[in-house]
Amino acid sequence: MKKKGLMLCIAVLLMLNCIACGQQTVQGEQETEHMPDIGVEVTVENTENTTTLVDDSFVTNNEASEGLKCIVQVQTDNQRGSGVLWDKQEELWTFVTAAHVVGKLEQVELYFVEEDKMCPAQVHLVEGLDLAFLQVDVEELPMAVKHAYGECKSVSSEIKREDKIWTTGYDAAAEKLEYAGSVLEPWIYTEDFENYMLMCQCEAWPGMSGGAVFTVEEELLGIVCGQNEAGLLAVLPVAVIEGEYSLFINY
Repeated sequence: MKKKGLMLCIAVLLMLNCIACGQQTVQGEQETEHMPDIGVEVTVENTENTTTLVDDSFVTNNEASEGLKCIVQVQTDNQRGSGVLWDKQEELWTFVTAAHVVGKLEQVELYFVEEDKMCPAQVHLVEGLDLAFLQVDVEELPMAVKHAYGECKSVSSEIKREDKIWTTGYDAAAEKLEYAGSVLEPWIYTEDFENYMLMCQCEAWPGMSGGAVFTVEEELLGIVCGQNEAGLLAVLPVAVIEGEYSLFINY
């Protein structure tokens, strides 16, 4: 993309909205660090499954994700988001989500939707990024979850413009949503997030913040952080998460 195109992308990103489901931030009240919360109320009456899959050549009837259990719903008192299982250790499991999903809370609830199980998680915010690590004591995990869930495989190949991707996460009614799209810019600095981000052209829905973005080979590209009305999706790249997690576990 030429310099003019890059500047346009940056300008468009300034209009990105976070897509956690929560109560709107009232003027004068505490706001999230990076993006204004313009989501919807947690109480949702319409529970119709709004899953949208496009381009059947690489995502067909949910076949791509049937065996991939690494996504959870993140719940707070007034907000819903999504999270991704990042690391399974002997005593602790670590999930990642967008920081604006959890705000400044020290503990949230993880909902393992397919097993209909809840579990408390300790929040560890990453300073300066829209990223949080959520840690769960393995002893708190239901046996069904221990056997069913696994870490996502991080992307191993170079990401290029126009590569096909798909996103997955939960809406406020705990319906799993999946949307297909493509990469616009694999690595670009954005002022909104004060960090390098992956930009994709892809649909998303309130509640999918913190959800996963995958390649067609089911490799994790990053987590969803925000989207604008034109469908431009801001994704925190997996390389950034890996670097921060390495610092976190060795701290």
